[in-house]
Amino acid sequence: MFHARTIFVLTWLSIPAFAFAASDPDDLIALALERNPELQAAQKKYEAALQRPRAESALPDPMVGMGYNASGYPLPGAGLGREPVANIGVMVTQEVPYPGKRGLRAQMARKEAEAEWSTYQALRLDVMARVRIAWYRLLHGYQMVEVLSRNRQVLDRMIEVAQGRYSIGKGMQSEIFQMQTQASIIETQRLQFQSQIRTATAQANALLHRAPGAGIERPTDDPTHEVLPLFEKILDFALNNAPMLERDQKMIERAETGVRAARRDWYPDLAFTGGYYNMGSMPAMYMFRTDVRVPLWGKKQRAAVTESVANLEGSRHTYEASEQSLAARLREDFEMASTALQLMHLYADTVIPQANLGMESALTSYQTGGGAYEAAFRSFMTAVEYEMNYHEQMMNFHMALSRMEQMSSMKLVRSRFAPHGEAKAK
Repeated sequence: MFHARTIFVLTWLSIPAFAFAASDPDDLIALALERNPELQAAQKKYEAALQRPRAESALPDPMVGMGYNASGYPLPGAGLGREPVANIGVMVTQEVPYPGKRGLRAQMARKEAEAEWSTYQALRLDVMARVRIAWYRLLHGYQMVEVLSRNRQVLDRMIEVAQGRYSIGKGMQSEIFQMQTQASIIETQRLQFQSQIRTATAQANALLHRAPGAGIERPTDDPTHEVLPLFEKILDFALNNAPMLERDQKMIERAETGVRAARRDWYPDLAFTGGYYNMGSMPAMYMFRTDVRVPLWGKKQRAAVTESVANLEGSRHTYEASEQSLAARLREDFEMASTALQLMHLYADTVIPQANLGMESALTSYQTGGGAYEAAFRSFMTAVEYEMNYHEQMMNFHMALSRMEQMSSMKLVRSRFAPHGEAKAK
């Protein structure tokens, strides 16, 4: 039979030799903020949006026209200098929108750029949270493998004791079978958590823009835990600072400006045209004209105003929906984090120490022949379960905390990175 320790060793040997050292999540976050392609794409999209206000505020390109009027035959210069209708000329036309129209379009573009900035900040928080969650899943996988490996050694000693007792007629063969079955179950669990380590490593590598097979060293255990603020404080901060709410607010402001811009379309645009005509030996001719675009029928303008008002109402409803969804998701993760933190303290301070004392006592009695097998095996299983539950709650706590920081933009996880970063929208 292929021994479990062999499987464990081979799994470790499969990790690349040049593994990335990540003693805490910040090491990975620093690399992700520098290299993550999603974040780089969002930054470029924001930089592109910054150019739109300048383009929207510019005048339309002028139109230059050149031509001639011929007399006698249709060739350039025919009759030039002899006939008063023959000339060769050039005209320049400049369209000038009604005052305020360009400013409103530029303001709409600025609001869109500010919304893109908020989208970038939201993605930045998302990348940070996903890296941190992958790190905690990686740490959890290593912790669970170590717990199972350590308790497998305890179980191996129990099996040796059971075999010795059976050989002298003081034990039952079913006890050996039951413990061997449990040993196989431990091996299946350990393989599952080793798979979790590989999966979490691949997820982190994707966020860091590294090869899927690149290694990450075992994270350092963190025995300290963040203090959980009051939910009302987190929610209030989120409602005032969450990037996605900021984005929705900017889209409301953009839609409000869009309504004013649509109503401004009722005002006429102007076009100024100037021309010079060469008349040959006759005096040159000059021309100047002003054209007015009159929104006489109004069908297009009425539809545009109606569309803009509907977009404004839709943006307001989107903000309300985002606000409600944010509060609900924050409450869900807050309850998960709060419950997990309480359970962690309960397991660490009371349940696990008591279970370990009970297991040590039962195992000592069983090994010396004075205790029952059922009590020893039950106490062993209970101690293993409680220790695994503790690490499970630790992972739940940190994952919920990371998600809350992502949604609220409030600094909840100890880190050298501020949630919003140091960059500001321009």
